[in-house]
Amino acid sequence: MKLDTIIGAVKGYNHEGMGVIALKDQICFVPGVLAGEEVKVRLTGKKKGKVVWGEALEIRNPSQERQIPPCPHYLRCGGCQLQHAAYTHQLEIKQSIVERAFGPLRRQDENIMAKLQPILPAPQPAEYRNKGIFAVGRAGNGLAKQAAVTELSASEKQWAQKEPSAQMASAQARESAQPEHPASQKAPLPPVQIGFYGRQSREIAGHGCPVLFSQQVNGLLHALAFWLEQNKIAVGQELHHMMIRQSHTTGKIILVLIGEKEPDWLPEFLATFVPKDPINLPPLAPKPDHLLAGIGWLSAPDKAGPVISGKPKTLWGSLITIEELQPQPLQGGISGALGGAGSVANNAAGAKGSALDATNSVAETADSAAASAPLRFAISPEAFFQVNTAQANTLYDLAAAACGLTGKEILWDLYCGSGTISLYVARQAKAVLGIEISQASIKDAWINARINSFHSGAGTSGDSMDGNNNGRSDSQAFADRLCFLAGAAEELIPRLIKEPDFLADKLKQQAPLYTSPKGEVFPPSEELVELLAGKTPDVVLLDPPSKGAEAAVLETILAAGPQRIVYVSCDPATLVRDVQVLISSGKYEVEMIQPVDMFPQTGHVECVVKLKRR
Repeated sequence: MKLDTIIGAVKGYNHEGMGVIALKDQICFVPGVLAGEEVKVRLTGKKKGKVVWGEALEIRNPSQERQIPPCPHYLRCGGCQLQHAAYTHQLEIKQSIVERAFGPLRRQDENIMAKLQPILPAPQPAEYRNKGIFAVGRAGNGLAKQAAVTELSASEKQWAQKEPSAQMASAQARESAQPEHPASQKAPLPPVQIGFYGRQSREIAGHGCPVLFSQQVNGLLHALAFWLEQNKIAVGQELHHMMIRQSHTTGKIILVLIGEKEPDWLPEFLATFVPKDPINLPPLAPKPDHLLAGIGWLSAPDKAGPVISGKPKTLWGSLITIEELQPQPLQGGISGALGGAGSVANNAAGAKGSALDATNSVAETADSAAASAPLRFAISPEAFFQVNTAQANTLYDLAAAACGLTGKEILWDLYCGSGTISLYVARQAKAVLGIEISQASIKDAWINARINSFHSGAGTSGDSMDGNNNGRSDSQAFADRLCFLAGAAEELIPRLIKEPDFLADKLKQQAPLYTSPKGEVFPPSEELVELLAGKTPDVVLLDPPSKGAEAAVLETILAAGPQRIVYVSCDPATLVRDVQVLISSGKYEVEMIQPVDMFPQTGHVECVVKLKRR
């Protein structure tokens, strides 16, 4: 008998943070409910095997952990999943997700759960995201009606250089040049909205994102919607997405507009949004510090999935974002750096725990002042960088400490992206080889190495992306430790080990990747190439995308046989799948599992896992 509605108690959570209700011969996943609550649920009809999905109609005994979601779009939006839970309980939900994911490994390691540490909370649970790709369109019929952005607040007017009257004149001229639509007199268009899609929908859930992004980003979104509305731009067609990235180091913002093809209204757009200094300033008056630093355009089709699939064109300014991370000298290893192990609740209050041995001390083997000097990263629009800048510090400190470096190790950083973790660990390693399939990312990695003076001459070249090198030169202290290679790890690594000349030959082929825009070449030293060629690593660090590592990569790691493997993952399910492959070989065992809350308000959780050779 098919049930349209059910009443049941929420027993726990699934891998996405949805509530789980046990039925007679099925289980039901329900978003927006908490453990212990009795809920009346309408079944949605979605079904997979013995799992059905439902929608909460009534919560009869609300949990003490329940809170009013701070975002007005939460019930419709697909961006967040846990705003209805207090932050301390969000951490408990994520801890349970990781516990359940690693449960099956008990068959191979009966002590696996003792190695799982309490999750580390985010220092800033709101306004933490530094990047977003927002859909641009008009409010659909399925949404609650929202007022159009017809007037800008004082804080939003900073983004618009033209007065509304000038924008209206542009819109009237554009409208008069277009043929009149037969239905144009029957009903006004719904308001322009810039935001995230709804859950399992291509309909925009609401305008802006007031919880995950800063007030400056939301102010810019309002100003952009206002301009698009007043100028009657064909949103969803001429312009279907936009990417905004804000540096949490400098506060600067870059904007990339995304549409099918470059439109004719861009000059008017730039005339409005390119910041202008006020005229007739007194001689000693400081110029205003404009937040908007660059505007770009990317021609790309409107499709499901990623819409950043090319290099944007720079229309004005620079599209490079600068972020700075501050490595911590880890005295006493992770245990000393983050405090003793504690409960999830204690971690939410600021206590940080982990189980790495004090023998992992970096401070015992590297100069603490040099090891903790800040690192700067130049991030292109298409490059990957952790969306939570503040928590990235914690994540990379954990990963670096898990490597257990003493200054004598060769380390491979697989899926290295733009070299973020490679630079983090290079100061404590003998040599680091970063491998990434994307040539664009490897080019960024070489740029970041130059910015941070990891190669001879870089400290004085003045060729960093932002024109400085942190006012210091680490080239003598850290030169000849860092090398990057573009290509698939499973294809490169076997040849690196077996063919002594392969690395040198490959680097010559990839010379354009370590050549600056001015034509200056910054190759790795011959000594470093000789050190890495034909050698197996002491440590392998990998940080793959959510789908996990390729099977061939895991086979290559096992064949190389490093002493330690450090796996950084944003998906516990694929993480456990890959860890099971490594420990099933009989060569490795898990030493530590450390969850990290990189994405507050969502059901996603990051983990660092350390494996050691038996």
